[in-house]
Amino acid sequence: MFVSLDWVSFTFEIQKEQSVMAFELWGRAAAALEYSFPLTAQMLFNGLDWIPRAGRAPYNSAQQRSDNGVMIFAHQRIDNSLVEIGGIGMDSLGSLKAELALLQEVAPRLTRVDVAVDIFTATRPDEFAQHRAEGRFKAWSEAVSQTGHTVYVGSKTSDRYARVYRYNEPHPRAQFLRV
Repeated sequence: MFVSLDWVSFTFEIQKEQSVMAFELWGRAAAALEYSFPLTAQMLFNGLDWIPRAGRAPYNSAQQRSDNGVMIFAHQRIDNSLVEIGGIGMDSLGSLKAELALLQEVAPRLTRVDVAVDIFTATRPDEFAQHRAEGRFKAWSEAVSQTGHTVYVGSKTSDRYARVYRYNEPHPRAQFLRV
């Protein structure tokens, strides 16, 4: 069994100013992130390139790290920015110690944390999900595709839900059930 942090998102304060151009916004966002969370900024920037991307509501602009592990969202008229660190970004930190240091620093502004457990087993996601505590979660859904099998336990709009999935062969993690 292997446990990892698979997703972390948090906000940080940035001064809003309507007259800021997009290229200026990103210099200001980087400076605001470094001011608010210096250790986290150092770990995320880490010498990698950033690529401009389209934003998503309520943010009109985004920057994506070249390894696709981190996205930062901003808007010149909003007083915060959002950072999303996916599995690739968390893995790039190099150790659980680094992941926990990042979590500790951004804890006051956390918006989401996903913890993943990979279990070496032949158990299918639907079999595993059937063993949940009765009455605790009423909602569930299931998705089967060419690439794998997923069961969601609880509502995706809830503060807490679980996703249980397995990739099909030839995926490198096909032998593992991920919760």
